[in-house]
Amino acid sequence: MLRRKIIVVIFSALLLTVQIGCSTVSNKNATDVSGKSKQSTNNVGNKKLGDKQKYIIDEFNNLIAKDVMISNVVAFIDRNISSVSPENASTMIINLEEAQKEYLPKLEEKINASDAVRKNIEIEHGYALDINKIASVEDEELKKLLIDMRDNGFKFETIEGYYFPVINYEFYKKYNLYVTNDIKMYIDIMEVESNKVPAKDAAIIISWDEILKRAQNQEKFINKYGESARIDEVKQLYKRYVYFALYGADNTPLFSYDQKVMVPKAKSSYLRAVANSEGSEFMKLITEFIQVLEKNDYKLTNDVENFRKNALENIQQ
Repeated sequence: MLRRKIIVVIFSALLLTVQIGCSTVSNKNATDVSGKSKQSTNNVGNKKLGDKQKYIIDEFNNLIAKDVMISNVVAFIDRNISSVSPENASTMIINLEEAQKEYLPKLEEKINASDAVRKNIEIEHGYALDINKIASVEDEELKKLLIDMRDNGFKFETIEGYYFPVINYEFYKKYNLYVTNDIKMYIDIMEVESNKVPAKDAAIIISWDEILKRAQNQEKFINKYGESARIDEVKQLYKRYVYFALYGADNTPLFSYDQKVMVPKAKSSYLRAVANSEGSEFMKLITEFIQVLEKNDYKLTNDVENFRKNALENIQQ
């Protein structure tokens, strides 16, 4: 059970934000038909907009302070996100993500508490279970659960035949028009992770090309949005991908267990990436890694092991 909890924590994550468009105020003091200044009229409008935002945010804070259902938070955000600033929208999305993370253990217990649900998940649907294909589900109890999960931004993930709920970051895409740029990019990064996790059952299930691509995109976020409310989450994700790039995974090692030689597909991918490098620090690391590998005939020697160990330690600082 401890292992299951660890798995859930690993795959659980994230938040979003919202943006609003505001009309620009003219600098001219033109006079309308009534003789009132347009600038003055706009100031009144801006004050009303500010009052409305304050009211919305106060209501939102009161809502999340209570032990309410995720659906209530989602419904509030859907109704009001277009009426607040991108910064306030982002804060709302972040709080939604946090609420989802806190609810995950309860949702998992709800799933495990029902023998009928587990039976239908594991026997009738197996690995083909899709949160977006609810119409094909015949069991009413399971269908109700899936609808609730879908409408509240959750979906199923599976490892070693065990099903558990995770946050569905594709659910957040509808908020991209309203959030700040950093949160939008964060949502995009997490959607990629949510739609196809990089590893399952201690094996990497995406290509080596994709590992390098995702790491570079995460690095861009870190360099561009160092003050983002989600910088720590992306940094942790980036470290994980650096590990994948240098070590692989238990069941998909970068070097073969028997010959201690770099796997051909990874070698081809890394050489191709280095030849087309954009000059990022991550690709600089991979370039240096390749140089060390070349000197050691692409075998896992002490020099190679020391390089990747030191590289990982530097990333973790």
